[in-house]
Amino acid sequence: MNEETKKLILTEMISHLFLVVAFSITWVPFVFFGTKLWSAGLWYLLSLLPFAVSLIYISYFALVVRAMPKLKPGRYRLKNLKRSKMPVIWFIHINLNRAGLAVLWVNFIKASKLLTFLYYRAFGADIAYNVNLSYDHVIADPGLVEIQENVVIGGRCYLGGHTIVKDMLVLAPIVIKQDALVSMNCVIGPNTLIGKSAIVGFGNILNNCELEDDAQLMQFEWNKGSPSAQSRFDKRMNKRDERIVKDEVLKHW
Repeated sequence: MNEETKKLILTEMISHLFLVVAFSITWVPFVFFGTKLWSAGLWYLLSLLPFAVSLIYISYFALVVRAMPKLKPGRYRLKNLKRSKMPVIWFIHINLNRAGLAVLWVNFIKASKLLTFLYYRAFGADIAYNVNLSYDHVIADPGLVEIQENVVIGGRCYLGGHTIVKDMLVLAPIVIKQDALVSMNCVIGPNTLIGKSAIVGFGNILNNCELEDDAQLMQFEWNKGSPSAQSRFDKRMNKRDERIVKDEVLKHW
């Protein structure tokens, strides 16, 4: 077992520890104090208990995130952890985010605009309070995401500030400017800027691109990514096909 594998196993164990602690500080106090309030005849205070436990839950993640190094945009080799610690830091960040989702308390948090705002702030996101987020959205790297005022994010949207190409981890920010609309089933990848009052239609994929202010994308218009990204992909595929044809010709000779 090489050194890189040992480090990844260690970070995985740390991530599971986050999950255990997150579970303990939510469900255990909820059951304990809920039982106490019910026994004392203070059942009318039970409605306040989920909100109080949510604040404890959010405070825990805020303290842990503040204690960790921040994510820095850049390109990092996963097979060379001695040169850069950022892949390990990212791995801990992403698993901490997963721990928050796995406990299931986040389902209650997402039902409240205030708690959702505090939750993503705790994870390091630069997000405005008056952002309208659907209940079933996913933000994979909150520390790399900026969402400005009056932005609307539709259902089943995914925002992720990372991608992995072969052995290279790429981290880059996502910025969505004020009054923008991102419709349902959209994927917003790293190094993406959505301009002010821009409209992204249903089912589009934005990755490593910039959408100008007041721009409009029809539904599925960029369902294979932005034209620039698709052009780069097509060029790579054409080069690969040319190599295959060349190899086949050489075989016959």
